Amino acid sequence: MRVIALLSVLTLAPGAGAVDLPPDVDLSTDAAEPWTWHGIPTGPQELLGLTIALPAPPEGSAAIPGRAGAVSLAGEASTLVAVVTPVVTPHLASLSYRASGEWRSVPVGDMSLAWVSEPPHERFLLMAVLKADASIAEVRPEGCYLLALEAVDADPLADPDVASQWEAGAEAWQARMESLVPASWRMRELVDTIPGGAIAMLPPRSGVPGILRKFMGATSLGSKIDELTPRQMVDPGQFSAAQYPFALQVGQEQYHRSVLAPDDGAEALLRYLEEGGTLVLASTGPYPMYYALDSGAPAPQHGDAFVHRLGIRATFSMERPPEGQGMSLHRAAPDALPSMPESVPYPTTGDLRIRCLGAPNAPEITTTPLVELRDAQGQTRGHAAALFELASGGRVMFIWGGLLAHPKTGDAVMGDLIRWVAEELEAMPR
Repeated sequence: MRVIALLSVLTLAPGAGAVDLPPDVDLSTDAAEPWTWHGIPTGPQELLGLTIALPAPPEGSAAIPGRAGAVSLAGEASTLVAVVTPVVTPHLASLSYRASGEWRSVPVGDMSLAWVSEPPHERFLLMAVLKADASIAEVRPEGCYLLALEAVDADPLADPDVASQWEAGAEAWQARMESLVPASWRMRELVDTIPGGAIAMLPPRSGVPGILRKFMGATSLGSKIDELTPRQMVDPGQFSAAQYPFALQVGQEQYHRSVLAPDDGAEALLRYLEEGGTLVLASTGPYPMYYALDSGAPAPQHGDAFVHRLGIRATFSMERPPEGQGMSLHRAAPDALPSMPESVPYPTTGDLRIRCLGAPNAPEITTTPLVELRDAQGQTRGHAAALFELASGGRVMFIWGGLLAHPKTGDAVMGDLIRWVAEELEAMPR
């Protein structure tokens, strides 16, 4: 157990005091239970420069009483200090309060961290100041338990020492939130900066990763992407690097080679790269753009993978990892993928096929490995993600679909990819 270090302690103003919170939930403190608040401070505590009365277990019990439901207030307080503990992913929790018939809300993400449990449990005490121009009549926790509510006669953050500690707690909480909250939620403001229609999604769209759909649903990303038809893709007036600096290829292992004329689809893609466009291969299939689709052909054709025309090809293939080999995925470019763990085990479920892409016979291509596949001896077998910079000025970003589906890397890799796209677009002349 630890309480964030204090610079000073501010005693609540005379006449102020704890608000009675009729308990309706018990918080276990049994260290053996996975869902526990073991080590939580109880009784009078100095938190962020304030003396707060936290609930203590009743006699004969080890459980901490808390409040999950709304609390009606009969006093005349217009400023309250609240202590809560989140019970859902923090970005979904908040503390709402009503004054003069109007509801206001303080998201848990905007609160200040006052206490952190010891590993392996992840429990937090967070504090918020609720302020209104009139008496606060009701407080309602949402996705969190309310543990303490103190009525104060003045804003405690007016005290410089308290304000300093509060700010430090807020910064510490924001750092914690980075690992607790999905990237798709954290990046909403960043995605909003991406110009509408700056990204093309190429046909076919048979392999859109689930994590990409998640980001499109949680942010405004969907409004930034134009889904092109095959006819639009082969029309230079509707598909160019000037109009779409980034193009997503999400067709599993297929691409449109011929649409209105033989090879016009492949030529449109080559033209796009020669214009300096960036082609992002982020599909669910193991070998992106391997099978060619020709208008009128009864089935996809193999033997003319589009990436082969660029000098990029599979350098290592595997249908599933051999028994006992201990394959793993390692981050090779921390600056490009800062959110991804340094290493994760190879997945054990889902589509286990992998095709590592490289450009071993094309010295004119600059290859930047992003994620490496390694065996149990630590030998690198190939790139599970890489950036290929072509001599023409175009770029190909390859991300193996298994990385995007992996529970330990999907959210992080997709988030870092979108951040990279946003930063690249911001740096481009307008």
